Amino acid sequence: GIMFRTFLFLSKIIFILLILIDCNVGFSGNNVNIDKSKYTEDKWVLIKNEPLKFIPELMYSVYELERPPYKEVYDKIRLHRLVNSSIGPKATVFILPGTYSSAEQIVSDKFLVNAVESAIEHKSDFPELSQKTLEDINTIPFRSITYFLALNGYDVFSMDYRTHFVPKNLSSSSTKFMADWGWDFFMEEAKVAIKKAKEISLRDKIFLAGESFGGMLAMNYATMNWREDLMGLILLDGGNGGRWRFRVPLEVWKLVESEFLNNLGELPEWSIVDGKMSPNLLQSLIYTLFDLGILGYTLDASGRQTKELTDVLKLVNNFLKILEIPISLDGGISNYDKVQQAMINDIFDEPIDPITGIYLKPYNYTTDKPYDTYLEWVAAYNSDGFPEGSTTNYVGGENTKLGIALIEATFDRFWPLISYLGSVKMFEFEITTSNEPAELIGPLINTDKLPIAVRETLIGLLDLIREKSITTDENRSPIKQLNMMLTKSYKKLSSEKNYSKYYKDIDIPLISFESRFGLLLWGPFTPGIKSKDVTNGGEYPFLGHLDIFIGKNNDKLVNIPVLNWLEERK
Repeated sequence: GIMFRTFLFLSKIIFILLILIDCNVGFSGNNVNIDKSKYTEDKWVLIKNEPLKFIPELMYSVYELERPPYKEVYDKIRLHRLVNSSIGPKATVFILPGTYSSAEQIVSDKFLVNAVESAIEHKSDFPELSQKTLEDINTIPFRSITYFLALNGYDVFSMDYRTHFVPKNLSSSSTKFMADWGWDFFMEEAKVAIKKAKEISLRDKIFLAGESFGGMLAMNYATMNWREDLMGLILLDGGNGGRWRFRVPLEVWKLVESEFLNNLGELPEWSIVDGKMSPNLLQSLIYTLFDLGILGYTLDASGRQTKELTDVLKLVNNFLKILEIPISLDGGISNYDKVQQAMINDIFDEPIDPITGIYLKPYNYTTDKPYDTYLEWVAAYNSDGFPEGSTTNYVGGENTKLGIALIEATFDRFWPLISYLGSVKMFEFEITTSNEPAELIGPLINTDKLPIAVRETLIGLLDLIREKSITTDENRSPIKQLNMMLTKSYKKLSSEKNYSKYYKDIDIPLISFESRFGLLLWGPFTPGIKSKDVTNGGEYPFLGHLDIFIGKNNDKLVNIPVLNWLEERK
């Protein structure tokens, strides 16, 4: 009924709010000007070429390329390659990493080698945990798609975006240089790396895969380059094979619409279509918050918030509290870079902040005391994702402590918010009265309280907008001022390139996998490309987002199906 469908819609709204709130304070200006005349695509430098320590039969190579404007440590990208030295490559697969991720995360074995050493060193301290970890490490070659495909004879490439080289110890306010790192920026960086991968592998075309954001980037990249570069697409919880669907239950939309109409007064003409509020109004409101610096420009993986975002945090936390959703956006990990480095160095060490010496939360729910190791703490930390099980279904046995640690300990810290705001217009709003699959639904909420939650949040946002907005016309009413800003955002939104319009032209094979997170965000498998060779690799509501990449049963659920699909199309 409406309770189930309400929660599904609100989960998507909350996801957007979580993305928007998990950022630093905004600013104006400071565009990144890229002088294309300075491009040096032919000056890649080979900086590593040696067997993996963890899997010696795989040769590991890393190439580095400086990028314009050539001023900072992050003005570069890297290309990573894995190839089985005993098997002639069958085809080339290029895997685009997701948000906060990098090729170093999904290709390098540094963390795994350290984990082996830590497990052996602490065998007497934690005999059972150490033994399980050593056994777990032996499963990684089958669970990691990069190792799995390389071991099975594929030439595997991935790349480090510039985000990977942004220092993790920067303050949030000093990351404003990422303000223009949007879709066009990532598309151009990927183009340069893919060109080099084709050159190294001696292939005219490759298979392009993408994890999470990387899947979205793969789809967008294909719109411009599928004829020239690609043999097929592999989406790993990064889309549904077509337009991304934002399905809104009609009953819920009416409640939201009523509060917008009651609190915004006279709305811009473009925001009303056939007498009903257009989703463009919600999209434009988000852009207005972005343009005024209320939301900021950079996502921070540490979850730490700046003082300037206190008022916004209060609004969102109040929204969640009214709807009886049991999460809070306060907190985060202080000294994030030091905590990560400590995990990488010794995953069996005590889970403390190396700077303050304070134990990290959450504590062990059974004993109400800190966990004994980083390994145990980081598994619990990620299991708290919302909705329950959407980050990882570790509790349900679909991942392991080591699998979660492998990702969390190697995340980059900062990510450009503009890349996700640029995705807003690519979602297809669908007002529907159809029932959603019950297995996608999390905890129930009190639907009766939805109007007051929307009302209080909207009024609070309007107050923030009025505080931040600047007008020289004293006679202009706050509503007129707001409408001008909304219209400005709407025009900006309309003028930006919408890659999803061209999905229908892509004529290459495609296979897609989705977790509970993916099904919630993008909607079920909905192939919308020209090719009829589209495969639903798996819709897994019992898996969390991380489980698609390194889950305990990833070999059977994802990697073997991908291998079989490739074997038929290489």
